[in-house]
Amino acid sequence: MPTITTRRRRTAQVALVTAVMCVFALQAQSAAAASWKYWGEDGLEVKSTNGKAAASGHVRWYHGSFPYGYRHRGDYAVGSKVYATTRVGCIWAKVTYGYPAGSISVGPGGPSGSVSGGEYEGNGFYVNCRQAGHTRPTRLSLYGVGYAKGLLNSTTLQVCTSRTKAQGPLFCAWEKNSY
Repeated sequence: MPTITTRRRRTAQVALVTAVMCVFALQAQSAAAASWKYWGEDGLEVKSTNGKAAASGHVRWYHGSFPYGYRHRGDYAVGSKVYATTRVGCIWAKVTYGYPAGSISVGPGGPSGSVSGGEYEGNGFYVNCRQAGHTRPTRLSLYGVGYAKGLLNSTTLQVCTSRTKAQGPLFCAWEKNSY
């Protein structure tokens, strides 16, 4: 009877461990996806106070399944964005999630994702300014921004404009969507 070499035995062990880890990862992923139940959605209809920027899209709400029904999640859906409606220098967006004990603002590298298409300027604001030769800045995408927490009850989107980045966010308006 031929003997199995140490090298072959280690290779077989590594392959077995890798296969087992893949199976557990797939089970955990499917369990996590199945643990949220769709609850509804709210539309985004906010415009800056000067009317030069607006938001469109939806916030989708989910709640945890038994025994975690107190957990809520809010995700900005595909196509959710902040965009310039007329000529403007810069558009600004800030997303905040609220719960009974406080709130959290979306920032880079945070637990809630980040706004794409612009840069983070601090205090929770993302900004995108027009480029030379263009009359409007490109949109800020909210898709992928989401947050889950026990008793999460709202999300607030703040939309602002300014002539230059140095001025900071001006002409701000906000919209609060509740769970």
